[in-house]
Amino acid sequence: MVLFWQKKDKRYLWWLTNLPREEFSCKDVMKLYRIRWQIELLFKEWKSHNNLKKFVTRQPHLVKGLIWASLLSLLIKRYIGRVAQRLKKVRLSMFKIAKSTQGWFEPIMKSLARKSIIQLKADLGWAITFIIANCCRAQQSKSRQDNSLESILEHLNA
Repeated sequence: MVLFWQKKDKRYLWWLTNLPREEFSCKDVMKLYRIRWQIELLFKEWKSHNNLKKFVTRQPHLVKGLIWASLLSLLIKRYIGRVAQRLKKVRLSMFKIAKSTQGWFEPIMKSLARKSIIQLKADLGWAITFIIANCCRAQQSKSRQDNSLESILEHLNA
């Protein structure tokens, strides 16, 4: 068990782990749990907003192809969200982006399928404008402001 006293909230945080104490500090364990939580959220997004709940086939090769297509769609959506975030330098909610794809993702996929570069640029521009207008991250409390995946990865690289 790992215990950490959080001064500003005046409480203990604790984690159960089988990691060796000699190799992993309390802060290391905290960072690893935060990353694990981000992975859980990624899988939730994958299942909930990328049609991974069930398939209408029992043929293993089709199921495998559908899983890969679903993963690819998630990566494309996240990439477009990251582009929007970088262009406008705003903090966006990946969850809101995933929930809102009904309106902006299909035109992009159709333009890709038709190999229509001009239409693809227009669809991407519209999607990025829509995402920036509708998917901003809500203000987090001070104690939770560094719980985003970006913040966690920055802490790990520090």
